[in-house]
Formats: sequence, C-alpha cells, structure tokens
Amino acid sequence: MDTENITFQLRTINILEYSFKNPVLGDSKTNWPIEIKYAINYKWDLEKELIGVVVDFLYQLNHNETIIDILKLSIITEFHIDKLSDHFVVRSPSDLDMNTQLETTLTGLALSTGRGILFEKTQGTLVAGLIFPPVPINDLLLSKRLKESQSLLHE
Repeated sequence: MDTENITFQLRTINILEYSFKNPVLGDSKTNWPIEIKYAINYKWDLEKELIGVVVDFLYQLNHNETIIDILKLSIITEFHIDKLSDHFVVRSPSDLDMNTQLETTLTGLALSTGRGILFEKTQGTLVAGLIFPPVPINDLLLSKRLKESQSLLHE
C-alpha cells in the first residue's frame, strides 16, 4: 500500500434509513436498559475512485424481556480518493486491504458524522441525552476485522 500523502474529498453524506419509535411504557425512564449497537461497512467504485463508509446505529430497549427497536440510523459518507487503487485492494467482498491511515481517517469522519446526526435527530426524544459513546476507531476498521476473522477460520 502506498504511504505517501493521500488526497481525498468528502463528496456526500446521505441518510439511508432513519426510524424512531418513542415507546410509552409507563415506567421511569431510568429503569429502561438501552443497548446500543453499530456496524461499519464499505461500498466502493474503483473506476470512479469513490468509497463510501456506511455506519449503522441501532438503539434497542429491553422492557419486560421484550426487545424493542427504538432508533435506527444508517448513513453513508462518500469520499473521492485520488488514485484509490493505490490505497485500496479488493480481492473479494470479504477480503480487502486499505491503507490503515486512510481507513482510520475515513471511518473516523463517518462515525463522527453519524454521531452528530444522531444528536440532532434525537433532540426532544427519549434518547436525547444518550450519545453514542466514543469507540477506538482501530476497533472498527473493516479490513482489520476481516483479517481477524480469517485468521480464526484458519486456526
């Protein structure tokens, strides 16, 4: 992978899905255990030198042993990368390599964007004060997770 300066620009930010259900449960808000889940994936077009980082957020409420999806947000943050093929190699959808600095930067920007959208969209709702917690970006890198899962398969 090329480690020289990488030129990129943010092209678009789109909300792919957003839904919120404000449950009426009759309990105190503090008794509602909310679980926050997330996923990071990529979409790309090597010919157009475009890569999109898809971030999915899911907030679930456990009420009386019933899981209720209360918030879903999916966004795609699309970037144009000069000479993308020098920094991003795809052998298959489950086998790819990306320059680590580039992947960290793009994933961090997309995740921060998603957190900001969550903050804005949840104002005045049950989850207004429940901000998606900061997560070490290195734990989210798709290329790293794919390599780890492949090494587990080969052991």
